Amino acid sequence: MADYERGVLGPFNGLVGTVVGAVVNDTPTMRIRPKKSKKEPGQSQLDQRFIFALMMTLLKKAGEFIKLGIVPLGKKLSPMNTAMKINLDRAITGVSPDFKIDYSKIVLSTMKDLDFVKYGPLVAVAGGRITVAWDTNYGEYLKPQEKLIRDTDTARIFFYSETAGSSLKAGYTAARSTGSVSIRVPFDEGDKVHVWCFFVSTDEQVHSASKYLGSVIVLE
Repeated sequence: MADYERGVLGPFNGLVGTVVGAVVNDTPTMRIRPKKSKKEPGQSQLDQRFIFALMMTLLKKAGEFIKLGIVPLGKKLSPMNTAMKINLDRAITGVSPDFKIDYSKIVLSTMKDLDFVKYGPLVAVAGGRITVAWDTNYGEYLKPQEKLIRDTDTARIFFYSETAGSSLKAGYTAARSTGSVSIRVPFDEGDKVHVWCFFVSTDEQVHSASKYLGSVIVLE
């Protein structure tokens, strides 16, 4: 069944007879209803489905960050579409059927306006906390007024536990001037947690590229 927005001549979502209507990136589209194939999928098709699902499981949890930090590669691609393309190309490792994600190559932000960020090592702290640290020395090329502005940038930190299959988005109140933030994560003792971070200006118009900071084991 289709949902009509502006009568029979307007855009619609759903199935009408043999036509499927959808709105893609704010553009109404129509296509012929695909025929169901009776042919069993080959191994390459099964591999592609598995890889796509594997990556989507991770990226959907980081969707809020992706929408903010990923610059679409074209007018017909959304930030999530672009993130899928980038990360499928660079962050899948292994051979069929044992594909895995190389977390060190995952990209959550492609903007590079603030790319003078230097991070310290991750530290797991008792009580289920993880400490993320960064250098507040921006270099000699910034003017004093620009340094004051950069002090107000805030961190966007994404924690992902492969073992728990869950995530945490945090750091919105962590100003760059503080140099670090310690966050209690909702994972169990012994869970392996991957961490990414990037910085965003107060008006959210400029960002740094995301940085994979590594992984730590949660302590209780």
